[in-house]
Amino acid sequence: MTSDEPPPSRSSLRQERADTTRRQLLDAARDVFEEKGYRATTIRAITSRASTAQGTFYLHFENKEDAFGQVLAEVWQGMLSMVDWEWEGDPREITRSAVQSVIAAVAMHPGIARALLEGSLDNETIEARWMASRAVLIERIAELIAKEQSAGRARDLDPLLAAHALGSMVEWVALNRYALAPERHAPGVDAMVDAVTDLWYHAVYRGHGSG
Repeated sequence: MTSDEPPPSRSSLRQERADTTRRQLLDAARDVFEEKGYRATTIRAITSRASTAQGTFYLHFENKEDAFGQVLAEVWQGMLSMVDWEWEGDPREITRSAVQSVIAAVAMHPGIARALLEGSLDNETIEARWMASRAVLIERIAELIAKEQSAGRARDLDPLLAAHALGSMVEWVALNRYALAPERHAPGVDAMVDAVTDLWYHAVYRGHGSG
């Protein structure tokens, strides 16, 4: 700060401290959900990890469900960023990027993926958040298939049904290989991405398979 700059106000300092505390709580929540899963995670465990009082937690989150929702929003941000793509370029590379965004997110945060499954079975709000995020992804995949059909490159498929099938394939391959059974020596992410990309590409584009 130079001599020409005014000192920070009390309100800005309070906000800065509040932002720092929220970040600590969110990081702690991510770590605890990753380690313990959704059901076993408690607010006490989160605040203990963040070295804050339990009352402080409620200044930033409504409850455990709210904290988990905000953790998910950050973890899946990279995966869902694909919906903003222009979908231009080599079809195989577009496909690979889409597949990688999902598989890599699960492989990097397997405990969070397991917690998502747990939470969805226990909590309708978490289930609804997951389904809403999936819906955006599925709709974008369907748009890509329809666009490729218009260009004469893709087979005669129902775009939305195909998008559901392909999206589910990627999602469950990722969950099965990296979240539900990580001890089974899952293949490297690149190898798994290549395998799934090849299946997706051959299923959609003309000259591959029947149709």
